[in-house]
Amino acid sequence: MNVYFPLLCVVLMLGLLAEHYARFARVKAAIRPGEGKYGKNIYAICISILLILVAGLRYYVGTDYGSYRNNYLGFITDRLTLLEPGLVILAKFGALIHDDFATMFLLASLVTVGLITWTLARRSNWFLISILLYIFSGLWHGSFNGVKQCLAAAVLFAGHQYIVERKLLKWCLVVAIASMFHVTAMVMVFWYFVATREINWKQVLLIAAISTFGLYSYNLFFELVGWLKQTELLSNPYPYLFAQINRLRILVQWMPVLFFLLFRPTEMLKDRLASFYLNMSMLNAALMTAAMNSAYLGRIGIYTGLFNMLLWPYLLKLLKNGPMRITITIILLACYTGYWYYEVTHSTNLATFHWIFQR
Repeated sequence: MNVYFPLLCVVLMLGLLAEHYARFARVKAAIRPGEGKYGKNIYAICISILLILVAGLRYYVGTDYGSYRNNYLGFITDRLTLLEPGLVILAKFGALIHDDFATMFLLASLVTVGLITWTLARRSNWFLISILLYIFSGLWHGSFNGVKQCLAAAVLFAGHQYIVERKLLKWCLVVAIASMFHVTAMVMVFWYFVATREINWKQVLLIAAISTFGLYSYNLFFELVGWLKQTELLSNPYPYLFAQINRLRILVQWMPVLFFLLFRPTEMLKDRLASFYLNMSMLNAALMTAAMNSAYLGRIGIYTGLFNMLLWPYLLKLLKNGPMRITITIILLACYTGYWYYEVTHSTNLATFHWIFQR
């Protein structure tokens, strides 16, 4: 925690400066079109660099750190294969710069956190909220685990505009690149056919059906993942294959959907992008509910949870009453902060942070 709190203070300060500059830039652009266009990005870049460096220069922080460290020598000496060559390519490239597993982790964080923060800066209509929720929802420190899957998720997140723009071939190319890091990203092609549909009772029933099917089809999914990864999951099961997901984590995934149902800002459904983010949020909540009895399958949330960071600003800004919006935003951030604190302090692999320089 000795690293996280100062980091949060700096991120908050830079985020507030970015919001202040954005307001100033809008006024300036109204007077002189084209001026002040890129100033806000400076603060976003500073935040991104901070998050990348803290994530990339960690040492044995995160459950999977040891396994990736132990596999590093194999990554740089083995030949490339068609199955998940992405991290191997990063490791080999990093070895050319400085032959150390720390370089691999730094490059992985550069791609993962860099792509995500870049996408938030480009796509969010309230960057401060998006970046704070990215941290407090656990997705930033979640990248300390499941490195390959987080790399794949970052690629998918960065390329999601091709779904909104209905460019199937380009989306398939994004999925193919993401699959180089984690083969399960292949399955995410289906977002194109589900998340762009109009939100109505048929869509709600479709997502509910997907959730119900998933809840009672664990073995089918284990076989599918095993086939994709060319391994037998059930014959040599991971310890967390049938471990239950903390119900608090599932509740957090439902929060934006419940907020929409409570305040019903239906005018956002006219916005194609906002409607897509709401679809993705409902899909995320449904899939996490379906996976509640398998922490392994619950990693689907690494792919889908990021879209909540773009949905929340839409939901909050559609509240017409200014004081109410501020109050609800503060309450929301307080709830997420409590969730983040609970997650970090209850994980021995996260609570104590060590820098790579301390090894």
